[in-house]
Amino acid sequence: MLVQQLWTSKHDPIHHNARFSIVERVACAIHYATHADGYEATGLVFGMSKSRARVCAREVFLILQLHMDSIIRMPSTVDEWEKTSAKFEDVVGFPNCFGALDESLVPIKRFTEGWYCRKGFTAFNVQALVNADLKFMSVSIRSGSQNDKGVYNNSRLGESAHKWLPGGGCFVADAGYKLFSHVLTPYPIHAGMSTQEAHYN
Repeated sequence: MLVQQLWTSKHDPIHHNARFSIVERVACAIHYATHADGYEATGLVFGMSKSRARVCAREVFLILQLHMDSIIRMPSTVDEWEKTSAKFEDVVGFPNCFGALDESLVPIKRFTEGWYCRKGFTAFNVQALVNADLKFMSVSIRSGSQNDKGVYNNSRLGESAHKWLPGGGCFVADAGYKLFSHVLTPYPIHAGMSTQEAHYN
């Protein structure tokens, strides 16, 4: 696990008798980040106090923050872009694809007005771009009140991708995104779709 490999770059080694292993601390951090009930609820799930849950989660978040630029990164050379594209073609048969783009609503406690998503709860709208190995290349977080198009348009990726993405290449995204020459979306589903359109979707 990546966090285990990077642990000593920020923290002392975990003693083998420690009450909570690195894996358990990562699970605690994931639970806290994906649930809107706070540290107290996370602590109850893992049999720890609220303060211990906070410490465990923050230890993991510090590791990720410290190494974020090496974990979440775009290809930086033509060769890396070509390898990314070739892997997508091998995996799904889609040529000239440099990444898959999607968003997810993550429930949160309410900070201020404006965080309500279309489903009626308060959330972050998290946009992620991944390569064919499902490794993150870009992440952007906005208010849940913004739709997919809004998050993309206001992200650094959306503002600049058309300038640096290798010619002829694209990202694939779902129907929540706007169609661009560098962001391909599905055909609208309708009766009488051609076989090619259905296969593309």
